Amino acid sequence: MRLQLLDPRMSNDVGVDPLLQRIDASPRVGEYSVVLLMADGQEQTVLLRVGADAVEVPAANLGTWAVESPSYLALVAAVRAVHEARAVAAAQRVLLQDVDGGWDVSLGNVVLGGSGQPACIEHGDLAPVGGGVFSCPDCGAQARFGDPV
Repeated sequence: MRLQLLDPRMSNDVGVDPLLQRIDASPRVGEYSVVLLMADGQEQTVLLRVGADAVEVPAANLGTWAVESPSYLALVAAVRAVHEARAVAAAQRVLLQDVDGGWDVSLGNVVLGGSGQPACIEHGDLAPVGGGVFSCPDCGAQARFGDPV
């Protein structure tokens, strides 16, 4: 079975696979909405969920699109690649933020130093002052480092 999309410009009934337009990550981990451009020029959104062993597509979103078709398999591979890239980025993400009312991180005065700790660009590593906050003993630049509070 194959998703049959008829192109009105063609005189015969040849099916046309949808064209991938974009993959959007949902706030739910592993859930993605995929926008496809159909042969008639309309967009269709399909919801996919990436699990440990499979990519799930609710039957209502799949229609008659064959799960063994090359275009479907390519779509699944693209969604898996986005999912894996997000997982790698999330695992490596370091949270360096401005303290309430501060601007040192946003302005670039505090960055992650070579030691992996917050550092003042002028004076070096910041000292921990508690609650995930670090401060420069020389100029007072501050940053929150770690999970958001």
